[in-house]
Amino acid sequence: MSPNSVSLDSILIEIGGFGKFQRVVVLLILIAASTINIPALVWVFETKEVNYRCELPGCESNPPQYKSSWWSDAIPSVDNTPSKCEKYKRLVNNNQITSCEFDRNVTEHCDAYVYETDEISIVQDFNLHCEENLWKLTLVGTINSVGVFVGLPISGVLSDRIGRKLILVASVTLSGLCGLIRSFSNSYIFFILMQFIDSVFRAATYPTCFILDQILYGMCLIVLSWYWLLPESIRWLLAEKKYTDAANLLKRIAKTNGTTISEEKLSELWNSSITPNSAGRKHSFKEIFNSSIITKRFINCSICWTICMFCYYGMTFISVNLSSNSYLDFILTILVEIPSSVAAYLLIDRIGRRYSLALGFFVCGVSCLSFICIPEDLYWLKLSMYLLGKFGISINVTGLYTLTSEMFPTPLRSSLLSICSTFGRLGVMTAPQLPLLKLYWEPFPLTLFVSTAFIAGVLSLLFPETMNTTLPDTIKEAEKIGKKGRTESESTLCNSEEVPKRITVVNEVVKY
Repeated sequence: MSPNSVSLDSILIEIGGFGKFQRVVVLLILIAASTINIPALVWVFETKEVNYRCELPGCESNPPQYKSSWWSDAIPSVDNTPSKCEKYKRLVNNNQITSCEFDRNVTEHCDAYVYETDEISIVQDFNLHCEENLWKLTLVGTINSVGVFVGLPISGVLSDRIGRKLILVASVTLSGLCGLIRSFSNSYIFFILMQFIDSVFRAATYPTCFILDQILYGMCLIVLSWYWLLPESIRWLLAEKKYTDAANLLKRIAKTNGTTISEEKLSELWNSSITPNSAGRKHSFKEIFNSSIITKRFINCSICWTICMFCYYGMTFISVNLSSNSYLDFILTILVEIPSSVAAYLLIDRIGRRYSLALGFFVCGVSCLSFICIPEDLYWLKLSMYLLGKFGISINVTGLYTLTSEMFPTPLRSSLLSICSTFGRLGVMTAPQLPLLKLYWEPFPLTLFVSTAFIAGVLSLLFPETMNTTLPDTIKEAEKIGKKGRTESESTLCNSEEVPKRITVVNEVVKY
């Protein structure tokens, strides 16, 4: 780049930095930010295994009670709790079956059940009782992740080719329609099918919205009315050589922020955006494999994504089984993400991205190990350690999105973020199966969190530090990230006093 050339970052500062325009766009996204995880996590309660026992016709009160005074005479006990699917066989006297007398030496399966509470899940709706049907409950979460796994790479490529905004609006609209249809499911197969289709469409909302505005959530149906309010990514417009659209957007930003931008500046920006190596051609995903540096980062990033998503979603999923108050435990594991967002804001711009990642993984591993070792009667101490582990891994969700979007070049950024996130879905796909592992050993899931978190903590130290660096527009620029020999001209715009510090999950929209 010549000394007289103009960069997009310098123009963004000139037209107001993070001004009124950016704040309005961020507000639009934040209004719906809390809704996208509802369809993503509601299956945790839809498939929640409730307590129940066999129904004994002729012996039950009206209405039947889960723990009646006589249950131990009629039903085997498991940890002082009625067995879910077995009952003692009724005694036979003179070829007549007695009403409420049982042979405690012989058990048999039952076909009707009495529930502890009035909670409704697909266990009752589709008759998914007993251990032989437990895999059908865990399959719902896995199917949800498989759908996202399929949808992420498709949405990433389409986002790079036709724009972030169109993909975002289409995905959330179709996802909302699928969710509505799924609520009327009358069979397990149809329920699973709609869960898959819904998650395929929903897959685009997370990474596309983050690329558009560096936010970790998406939008629901309300975004349809915002299509003409949300801007397209300026960097994507420049990468696609759509200079007229980029110019109109920059002028719109300048006008909203109360500043101006000259035609000369725009002309210099167009000229600096066209290089001999980039003019007239598009970058191919295969090009990253021509660079050993980018390839190694991509592989390491995919591994860390897999482990992070496995621990993050796994700790969220099994929180409903920590105690009898599943709703309180689940709410606490979600609320802990509020202080973790503050911590992410404080850490990633102070100690750096990779050290923040390492710290988050190690905190998660140590906390889960402590949870295993603490006695069961110290419930609040165990819960505190569990929440601390969720706190650590939640920091890394923000950190990974930030690091991944900063160390890859603009033309491939959305594709690589989506692909890394796709590998993360491998971890999410296995997380719903954790209840099956508990059948063999109760601490098995937490042990996996400990071991994988420590591995990822070490691997995260191998990443280059992207704090105080500009977003790379080419593969060569991306290779230079983390090298000590970078020139001052390549230093970040983040050091400028004119640009406010980023707020955890919200950054300047126009950077993407």
